[in-house]
Amino acid sequence: MLITQTRHDVDFYKHVEIQRDRKINHIRSKIPIINYESAIVELVRENLFSLVSGGTGCGKSTQIPQFLIECGFNFSVSDEKNKTKILKICMTQPRRAAVESITNRLKFELGSFSENVSSHIRNKYDKCSSDEYLVIMTEGILLNIIQSDILLSNFSVIILDEFHERSLSSDILFGMLTYIVRLRAFLWNKNKINIPPLRVLLMSATYKLFGKPILDFDALLNDFSFQKLEIEDKIFPVAVHYAKKTVKNNLPAVASKIKKIHNELPAGSILAFLPGKKEIQFVHKLLSGVNGKNNEISFDADIDNITAAQLEGFADSSNNILPQSDDEFNDSIGFDFDEDKNNKELSVDSDIGSIRKKIKTGEAASNETLLETDPDSNVERASLDEDIKKKEYTEWKGADGNGTLTVYEFYSGINEQTFAKIFNEPKPSERIVILATNVAETSLTLPNVRYVVDSGYMKYKTYNQLTSVGSIKTVNISKSNAVQRTGRAGRVGRGHCYRMYSAETFSETMKNFMTPLLLSTPLESIFLQN
Repeated sequence: MLITQTRHDVDFYKHVEIQRDRKINHIRSKIPIINYESAIVELVRENLFSLVSGGTGCGKSTQIPQFLIECGFNFSVSDEKNKTKILKICMTQPRRAAVESITNRLKFELGSFSENVSSHIRNKYDKCSSDEYLVIMTEGILLNIIQSDILLSNFSVIILDEFHERSLSSDILFGMLTYIVRLRAFLWNKNKINIPPLRVLLMSATYKLFGKPILDFDALLNDFSFQKLEIEDKIFPVAVHYAKKTVKNNLPAVASKIKKIHNELPAGSILAFLPGKKEIQFVHKLLSGVNGKNNEISFDADIDNITAAQLEGFADSSNNILPQSDDEFNDSIGFDFDEDKNNKELSVDSDIGSIRKKIKTGEAASNETLLETDPDSNVERASLDEDIKKKEYTEWKGADGNGTLTVYEFYSGINEQTFAKIFNEPKPSERIVILATNVAETSLTLPNVRYVVDSGYMKYKTYNQLTSVGSIKTVNISKSNAVQRTGRAGRVGRGHCYRMYSAETFSETMKNFMTPLLLSTPLESIFLQN
């Protein structure tokens, strides 16, 4: 039996007028998802479960909540004491940084209506001074709310953003919401409650990768009215450059690539993806050189010729930032090369073959331009020259060698002051580089980023069933992660992504998606919370 809403609810939808500044309306008019407002509103209104898939930067996280508010999804109902209450729209994010960033952006765009928007993360609930229409929270907070309110009786719509990440909390939330939606619809149709059925909207940038969905939604939600909507990407083109070979430790190569971009290429901020905080500190130290002070960077250190002894020395003095042996490092990053492949240098020809295969099978993202060359070749320079002719890049006033490189670190747990600095626009003779973990992959739009340097690694929770011990290890990213990282370079203009691994590693070694934590992690920590 198909579970849907049968009682008439047209009276619930009352249009809400939001007064915005003219400049904000002009900015919003250029966002791709604006053209889909009617379709998205109809999708959520007609289906208890729905999914919106759109590429990086199309405006899902900031615009869809505004669509729902304006179209009256904040239903007014009477509680048990016959007092009127407004049902809220909830949007979850996998990380605290995304919650704070999106909340600030929504408050900025909503103008005077910003008083009706709040955020909720662990140990911090920024509650509204007036009626609460929209609350952005982490997935764990919503799980805690369910413990005390199984019907989620204060909410009309739940939006699970970045669902493709398949975090432990999001998978459990998805399973629980199927029961909550079913229960609320049943009680509503039996006139047992006066709150209409709950609607759940899933949002993902990579709902499908290479034709394969992250979940078989049609099978999982065959009891519900469920529809999907895919937003056409209008992201700027990004040229993807691969390394000749995949090396065990590419942190010096990442630093060297940042140095090369800063010294030779046109204006634009650099976003470098690294596995964790310690690796970020290590690359920051490489960039700082011997005379660097705070964020003012000089390149006196010879990054390109740094020795293994220097790496080990730094690791010893920095609480084992890097593994001390090859075996330990291989275990931690999770690459599974056979001995022959591990010892030979992958040729450019093998990369070209993999790239051509990737193009032929449609594995490239819609905005990726795959260069069949080494990143250091003249094609890179030529493509950038074309960008300059088209005036896609602003003049780089630091090209005379006097430009300053300002380095910011971005990882989970940074303080609010540092987090705010990441969004600063660079000065005319300044180039900003952001050394980030995968917290920068989704939801956040970092300003002026035209270059992405992808180390190919990330931190991931693992569990050893033999020893019953869980740990966080450095592993190779998935293709989905790689696509997300590439998209960071195409949000504000034509960009370039430098993947510090070979095309063969991408096509043959990396999985399409990371193994969901629900399948590889014990669930006691979730069930025993509070």
